[in-house]
Amino acid sequence: MFPWEGNGSNYQTKAGMTVPFKGEVVWIPSEGRKTYFVGTVTSLSYEFSS
Repeated sequence: MFPWEGNGSNYQTKAGMTVPFKGEVVWIPSEGRKTYFVGTVTSLSYEFSS
């Protein structure tokens, strides 16, 4: 099985919660790193459970 790595960046604080607005997921097989996903948050909404 090959390892995976996830990285977040461009952290911003919204409604008291700090979240990454950019992210990348990389698969790391023996022949080298391969980017699997790159994303940017364009909108954010959430509610806290009680």
